[in-house]
Amino acid sequence: MELRCRLKPANSPVRCGLRMTEAWVVFGAGLAPWGALAVLRSLRFLHILQLEEYLTLPYLWWLQDNRSRYLRLAFLAPAVAGLAFGIWLAGFAAESVAVVGSAVWLAAAVVILATQYRTNQKAKKPLGMTARAWRLLLVELSLGAAIVGAAVGFGLLQGTRDGIVLGMFAATLKATLGGHLVLLANLALWPLEERLRRRFQDMAATKLREQQPRIIAITGSAGKTTVKELVAHLLSARYRVLKTPASFNTPLGIARTVNDSLQGQEYFVVEMGAYKRGEIAKLCRLVGGTDVSAITTMNAQHLERFGSLEATAAAKFEIVEGLKPGGTAVLNFDVTALRERVLRSLDEAHDRRAQDGRGPALISFGVESEDVTLRASDVVETEAGIEFDVTHEGETTRVRTQLMARHNASNVLAAMGIGLSCGLDVEYMAAAVRQFRPPEHRLQRLETGDVTVLDDAYNANPEGIIGAIEVLGGYAPRRRILVTPGLVEMGKAKAEYHARIGAAAAANVDVAFLVGPKQTEDIREAMLTASFPEASLHVTRSLDEARAVMAEMTAAGDVVLYANDLPDQYDEFLMI
Repeated sequence: MELRCRLKPANSPVRCGLRMTEAWVVFGAGLAPWGALAVLRSLRFLHILQLEEYLTLPYLWWLQDNRSRYLRLAFLAPAVAGLAFGIWLAGFAAESVAVVGSAVWLAAAVVILATQYRTNQKAKKPLGMTARAWRLLLVELSLGAAIVGAAVGFGLLQGTRDGIVLGMFAATLKATLGGHLVLLANLALWPLEERLRRRFQDMAATKLREQQPRIIAITGSAGKTTVKELVAHLLSARYRVLKTPASFNTPLGIARTVNDSLQGQEYFVVEMGAYKRGEIAKLCRLVGGTDVSAITTMNAQHLERFGSLEATAAAKFEIVEGLKPGGTAVLNFDVTALRERVLRSLDEAHDRRAQDGRGPALISFGVESEDVTLRASDVVETEAGIEFDVTHEGETTRVRTQLMARHNASNVLAAMGIGLSCGLDVEYMAAAVRQFRPPEHRLQRLETGDVTVLDDAYNANPEGIIGAIEVLGGYAPRRRILVTPGLVEMGKAKAEYHARIGAAAAANVDVAFLVGPKQTEDIREAMLTASFPEASLHVTRSLDEARAVMAEMTAAGDVVLYANDLPDQYDEFLMI
């Protein structure tokens, strides 16, 4: 069948008598690069969802906050131009989309693939194609294919031209808004994933009931992993100990540890994290209640998600409410909100303990507080680590550690408080602490040639990052170099805490690299306000860019602090 032109303007580039099959061939060819683009973007959105632990609300917040990252003009402009050109030309060709318009649409995808998706952009934590990730990807791509197919079919009911035009539009829309289809796929699979998750967790709960290790649970706004590692170190000389690896502090992470590794250990040391009320309570139920519950500290970390310090305190305190009868709470009394909540909430429990011996015991600790079970005083910072006196029941013991920064004194006290509840004495623990090496990326001192590196890349809380900067300041007169992207998830308090970080940096460093122009703007302003030399202040797009500049300028004797390293979803320039 041949098609005739409605209008035949002079010098028209549109060839009359165009066969319909030619238009479909060009359209079909265009689906290949647009399909590749859709798959690539789906994988990147899936990566973000995985980084957000497949949680719907955090992922929605990311979509809301990062519209400019995935709705880019460079992405949309050529696609929209191609579509508009095709539709415009369709007005000159009866019942068909002109081949020229389809070709522009095809070329748009090729240009985007070649220019917008550079292979040199590497994720810090790549997408893990687990069984769940594969299920999500297949469902999401099936939804996209169904949308494109439905658009073509609906258009064909109106006419051949409309089928191709609507197909082009739907394919462009799928590639552009793939992140929302990933969300729909996640919601669609939620019942299945919930059943699988419940079964996996039930297996872990059953195994815990059968083997009955003593459960030591640790939470807090900072220091959880350090305290967990230190407790395992203190106990392992006398007992068989299982601990959650790395930062496995979610239901699935804890269940996986139990299912894979619990083999008759006497103690299970569990790190527990939370972004909202009820999550720690759920973890406590998973492990069947805790024998020892510890809260390291509370601060503004994740304030954006919790909303207030009071809400943070309530969420963290669930770990105390999850104690088994006769269990022990190990709590930081330097935190006013926590101390007041403890004194209110445990009065009745202490009365029960006095009556029937089943209420929770309390071991308190602090550096500033005096009326506590374990108290640190005379904290001294050295290049080798911190040392301080620990007072318990009127006796004082000097503790020396390889941990740096004053805030780690509280972490040591928390671990020693847990040790007391397990029958360890202070002198034994003081000797064991001296042999403990800092966990990876937590203010870890590394000697790399002639340059000293302080690796605090995992740290992500206000007190910790300022403490690390002050440690760097102690290395004067050596040149002190700071590399930081600042903090995230601070809500409205972000500007205030970034101003504090900037003031601390201006007073303690000689050269600063701020990673992410928008992310670190408040830090930069605070440093300049404090008269920090602008020539020594570098703002870079990425950590790799900062390292490239440093490679040209670092010299023997320099000390470099990496303070925090944001995950990929906070990278301002990683293309989605």
